[in-house]
Formats: sequence, structure tokens, C-alpha cells
Amino acid sequence: MKAYIIKNRGADWFGNYLDCGTMEFEDGNKVFVGYWFHRLKDAKKYLKTFTYPEFFEIMKFDSK
Repeated sequence: MKAYIIKNRGADWFGNYLDCGTMEFEDGNKVFVGYWFHRLKDAKKYLKTFTYPEFFEIMKFDSK
């Protein structure tokens, strides 16, 4: 499965990937959630909505 994620340009650790917030479960545990795209054109379209898109890039993940 291929997926695309938007991250800060030049960042190489998971903390610099774009997340949209947190989700909290009933038991009080929290997880980070983010925007993942299955199509590159959707990721590019979303990146155009940013105020400063030049500071971000799209990264491809491919699980085999």
C-alpha cells in the first residue's frame, strides 16, 4: 500500500511530520492523528492550502 504524508522540509525524524491533533479514547489514552493520502494529487492539492507551502514536502511511504 502506498501512502503520502506532508512533513517539514529537511526533517528526518517522526516529530517533524505534520499532524492534525490528538484523539482521546474513553479510557484516557491519547494518540496523534495526521493527514495521510493515498493519492499524490490529493496530497499536492492539500499542500497548496498552506500559508507557507515552501517549508513542507510530500513524503512517500510504501509498505510491501
